[in-house]
Amino acid sequence: MGEESVYEHLISSSDRHSLVGQETLSPPDQQSKDEDGDRQKRRNMTILIICCSFSMLGYGIYTTAYSQWIYVRFEMDALGANFSKLNQSASKDPCFRGNHTDSPFKPLLMEAQSNSAHFSMLITLCSLVPSFFVNILLGAYSDQLGRRLIFIVPLAGNVARTAIVCAVAFWNLNVNFVLLAYTVHGLTGDYIAFIMAVFVYTADNTTKGKDRSFLMVFTQAVITICYYLSQLATGYYIEALGYVWPMVTGLGGLCVAFLIALFFLHETLDKSKQHNYNLPDERAILLGSQANWLREQRFRYGAGSMESPVLPIIRAILSRMVRTEERGSLFASIAVIETAAIAASGAGLNELYATSVDRWRGLTYFVIGCIVFFSAVLMLAYKSIIFRRQPQSAALKIEVSRQYEKINTSESDCEDIG
Repeated sequence: MGEESVYEHLISSSDRHSLVGQETLSPPDQQSKDEDGDRQKRRNMTILIICCSFSMLGYGIYTTAYSQWIYVRFEMDALGANFSKLNQSASKDPCFRGNHTDSPFKPLLMEAQSNSAHFSMLITLCSLVPSFFVNILLGAYSDQLGRRLIFIVPLAGNVARTAIVCAVAFWNLNVNFVLLAYTVHGLTGDYIAFIMAVFVYTADNTTKGKDRSFLMVFTQAVITICYYLSQLATGYYIEALGYVWPMVTGLGGLCVAFLIALFFLHETLDKSKQHNYNLPDERAILLGSQANWLREQRFRYGAGSMESPVLPIIRAILSRMVRTEERGSLFASIAVIETAAIAASGAGLNELYATSVDRWRGLTYFVIGCIVFFSAVLMLAYKSIIFRRQPQSAALKIEVSRQYEKINTSESDCEDIG
């Protein structure tokens, strides 16, 4: 009996059937219930993809226009009355805008880039530092209050952030209101909370194995494609109507995504697993070269990026290791790590760009390349370790299977004797 109790803990009921080759046939009503559940999961994933598409289209349009507008805003502050002269000269010679060595405005433009990078660092801290703590709570409480919570809260914060920035751009308000907007965004989890929600919801609506991995990679592909498609269109949009209306369009896309999550997204966490509570009644990238880069180069860059499948595959692997009611906490842990990494890199790289822009403009991107190379080395090392451990894990599974068969044999012998 001691041996049996040990292997009772090692082998779950589902693993036992797979080990001895037994299959349990469901009765007709159970099969009908399973089919209804599968249809509901397909509907859930369809609604999720639509919500993701609107959210990332809106987010991409907004961030692309914002990252260029904030630099132009600091350009206006640095140049003052000379800003109109700069635009007239740049319309005749685009290189005159600051890349030309003979430009009399080059020192002022370097100052504007430095100030913009400093401001971007402040925005990163205002947004990601609060979200570091908020994402812990959102992920954990989603295991108790439901999955819709981690969709509605970050989308609401995203809408509020975008609305405030649009107001600042439209009425030319004090630029410090932008810091307030990003603080609100951070207090609702930032966009990382929404990504966390997407993958928790995907894990809830898929089964272990290739199905989950495929859908997580597919969802990540939808997010990436929508984001870079929005950037492709935004370049022409900015050229035609300026910066404000693209940001307003991004706000509209985010509002649609919020309404879809609020009214159409189905809760996937079983009510039996929910706890009842009695509650009381960007960027320093290619600044000064808006139009040409925004039209096509960003989209080509995104289309050529091959890193996007890595994170969803890692999430799929991790999601297999925990129960449904623990996935929120798992993905909250991942979101916290992502938030900390983005906050540290965003603040550090923006500050590095601000201090090195007038001496070595490519230093920041050289550092980024080194970090990516180091990450690739770590991934290859991890893959090598896992490959070496596979034979050991396979041998352990075979041994457990043999011991379980012995236990079954002894149980059947006892029943025959009885």
